[in-house]
Formats: sequence, C-alpha cells, structure tokens
Amino acid sequence: MRRERHAARLIAALTLSTQLVACSGGETTANYCGLDLDITWVRALELVNMPLSGKFDDGSEAFSPTVLEVEASTSTSVIARRNLPLFLDDELALKRMVVTVEGRNAAGGLVAVGSSTVSLFVGSFVALTVDLFAPGVCGNGSIEGTETCDDNNTAAGDGCADTCTLEQDWLCINTPSVCFPEDNTAVVGPASLAGALADTSKAVLFLGAGRYNMSLQLSARSVTIIGVPGTIFEVSAGVAINISSGAVVTLSGLTVRGGGIQIEGAGTSAQMSKMTIGPSDGTGITLSDGAALRLSESRVFNHELGGLLLDGGNYRVENVIVQANGGAGSSIGGVRIVSTTGTSRFVNNTVAENLVGTASTAAGVHCVEAAGLKNNLVWANFGGAPISALCDAEHSNLGPYEEDPGPLGTNLSMDPRLSPDLHLLPGSPCIDAGDDTDGTAPGIDIDGEPRPQGDAIDIGADEVSAQ
Repeated sequence: MRRERHAARLIAALTLSTQLVACSGGETTANYCGLDLDITWVRALELVNMPLSGKFDDGSEAFSPTVLEVEASTSTSVIARRNLPLFLDDELALKRMVVTVEGRNAAGGLVAVGSSTVSLFVGSFVALTVDLFAPGVCGNGSIEGTETCDDNNTAAGDGCADTCTLEQDWLCINTPSVCFPEDNTAVVGPASLAGALADTSKAVLFLGAGRYNMSLQLSARSVTIIGVPGTIFEVSAGVAINISSGAVVTLSGLTVRGGGIQIEGAGTSAQMSKMTIGPSDGTGITLSDGAALRLSESRVFNHELGGLLLDGGNYRVENVIVQANGGAGSSIGGVRIVSTTGTSRFVNNTVAENLVGTASTAAGVHCVEAAGLKNNLVWANFGGAPISALCDAEHSNLGPYEEDPGPLGTNLSMDPRLSPDLHLLPGSPCIDAGDDTDGTAPGIDIDGEPRPQGDAIDIGADEVSAQ
C-alpha cells in the first residue's frame, strides 16, 4: 500500500510537471531539478484551489503558473497539508527563485497566501515548505502575513515594492521599513563597525543588535546609521556620539548610554529619530556653534547635567519625552534654549520630572532669549518654574505653579493625567487641546501613530488613539 501511494504521488507529480515545464529530453533522468513542496493552511479557510507560481529575483517567471485543486476532506484536524513533488527543468539549477502559493475560496477570493525562497540542484529534490496565512495589509507600516517589508506606502521603486516585497538590489530594515540601495549600504555588527565607518563608499550602515562599547566620532562626512531594537551604544563616561566639522548625519533606532550626544560647528547637521538617550552623568544632547538638529520620536532621560542644551543654529524638536534629567547641582533641568532662529520649532514634546539646582532657572524649559513653544506638556518639574519668561508658549499645558502665573492665554495648567511612561490617560485635559492651524505640528506622535485622532491634535508627545 505504501508503494502504491508513493507511485500515485509520483505519477501526479509527473503529470503536473509536464504542465509546468518540459523535462530535458522528455525523460526524468538526472537532467531535472526536483522540488518536494509542502503546503500548509488552516482548514477553516475552506480553500478550493491554490494558484502556484515561481519567479526569479528579477521578477521573471521561473516556471509556468498553474492551479492546484484542493480535494474535499472529512478530516477534523485544524491544519491541512498538501505535498507535491515537482520535476522542473535542469536549467533552473542554482538559480534563486521565490515560490508563491495563493489560497482561494469558492467565490475566487484571496483568503491566504504564502511564499518561500529556494535554490534547486540537478538530479536531486530540495524540500520546501510554504505556509499560507491571511494576506497582510500592504502599506500600513506593519509587516504582516507574507510581507517581507512595509514602508507605509504602496509605491514601487523605493526598495519595498507595491506588493510589500523586497525589491532587487535593495536592503530594508525595521518597522515601518526603511530601505536603501544595496550597493550603498553595509550591514555591520559590533566587531565590524569601526571598519565600516572608515569606508566612506558606504553612506548607509545597518547595525545589528548588540552592545557597541565605543564612542562615535562623525566628522566631515555624510552617513546614515540605523539600528534594530537592541542596538546599544554604551560608554563609561564622556561623550558617546560627537558630530562635527560639517558632517551631515542621520541616526535612528539607537540606544545611547553612559554619555550624551554633541552636535557642533557651522554646516554640521544631525537628524535623529526613534532614539533612546540615557542615562549619563552629563547632558543628553548639546547643540552648539551654529549646528542644526532635528530630533523626533525619541526619549531623553536621566542625564545628571540636564536633558537638552540648544545653543546652536536651527533646531526642530518634536514628539520627544524629556524626563528625569538634571539634579541639585545642575543649571539645566529638562531643556535650556540659549539661541534660536526664525525657523526653529519646539512642538508637541513632554517635559516632566526634571530637576534644576538654581531657583532662578526654569526646571522644565528655560529660554535665555525669546523662543516659541507650541503644544508642549511641561509638568511636574522641580527646583524652578515650569518655563521661563522668555519662553513664548501657546496651546501648552504648564505647571503646576507654586504661585498664580497670571493670564495663561491659550495655555492650560491642569493635571494632565499621565501614565508612568508619560503617555496620556483617558480623560486627560491635553486630549484635543492642541493647535495646528499653522501646519507646523507633526503628523504622527512619539509612537508613530497618526495625528490628530480626534477633533484636534493632543498636547504633548503622545496622541491618544480614537479607539
């Protein structure tokens, strides 16, 4: 009986294989490539057929598409399985291809899909399993189902195709996906980072998870450095990352401990997002000498000499939580703005639980010269006022004040109802209390969720979900 079942499978395979591609000379000798295909799916999907296709990396067909019929079954098992040995042309040997199986119901609707990558060999079978899952929603920024990337859009040509699959000669990382040309990008770890930094032909560095026990000196060059969750830069003291001498640097997804980040010098610029910076015995981020900074969707916390010192050129700080910085001996609590430009922005940030050592200095945000603040939550900072007199705040929640602050204009001074991680709780007065009539507020919050979700934008770094 076992031999009969095997013979029946082999006959079925040969019959289907002649529909896919012709074997060399019409014989199943060593001039073939064998694929032992296993397909699994959830039986409750009630599949009636499964279109099968194969494509090379360049998108061309590896073999002619076909449709596998799903036979009715009385089995009560949750998972269904179909095994299919295929004889394919020996010209497919050593070529990488993606085998895709779709699952369709009686109405012809696509209810499941799966794909796997394989390279074949002459004269032998290669086992391949394709598990079918409900298709993901391409373009929502979340990698689901059989998606290999999702960059928050359905455009092709940017590394992640309109089907949310990786395009040829591109590399993508993180969720939502960030993609760069492969020939311009290096994938490195702690042991190889120093060498990769010395190679100026690579403008993009993808960092694997791990501890990088080193300081970064980024001078007079352009580079983008992106880390996955668990990418940690740690120094024992001093500056962890220095950006200077006209360097143009993008940092994303890094955790920085033991030291702060310095950006200095005219022509130097840094764009940082999804950063976790702290703790350290210094200042979290120092901007000086005409440099420029854009900081978003990040957290700066537990720096003994203060959170942010903005004493440079242009800055835009948005969707940042500045928490528990400063100390009894610090002249900076959360943020100190020494100089600003006409296009600088400090918008939709949460500055809380910081401490300053001198009563004449604001513990939350201290402005040495006039600076605008909008939609910010500055609450429960100690040792000084929430903000200084030269901070021009609007549509913000400021406090609590020890004395009557006088007219607040468009600002609030109410308990914001915060969670321990400084997100807004239901019923917070900050919900729908911000303003974006001038179009300067960010379109997302610190967690990447869209703004606004209600009648108006929320105050602070967090936007409460409408759900």
